[in-house]
Amino acid sequence: MTDKKYYVLKESGTYSNALEAYGLAELISGLTHEKAKISIIDKDFYYELNVKDMELSEVRYFDLFPYLKKKDDKEVIEKGIRNYIDLEEEKERKNRYNDYIKKMSVERAKVKNLPNAKAVLAELNKKN
Repeated sequence: MTDKKYYVLKESGTYSNALEAYGLAELISGLTHEKAKISIIDKDFYYELNVKDMELSEVRYFDLFPYLKKKDDKEVIEKGIRNYIDLEEEKERKNRYNDYIKKMSVERAKVKNLPNAKAVLAELNKKN
């Protein structure tokens, strides 16, 4: 068992370097023994990945990124893909959230016309 360190420079000044560090950690996780512990540490100018108890395992196929399932996509079922994002389901979730936000805006507008509007709005703000 060996401990290793890997580094990802913060070159872009955006969160893309954090995503790069996360992606590298996922890749290492897929290639190593399940007991390996990977930590990502922010070191100002770079990210440091510490891998403890690193043993390379027999390399097997693993999904680094989830499959994007479209409407009527039979490939997910046929190939038995487990790691996927259902785009239709995500769209429905987004629409439900947007409907909720619209409903709350309408409710707030109704409350503003009430005589004790400030107290009711303060109560609504506490809940959100």
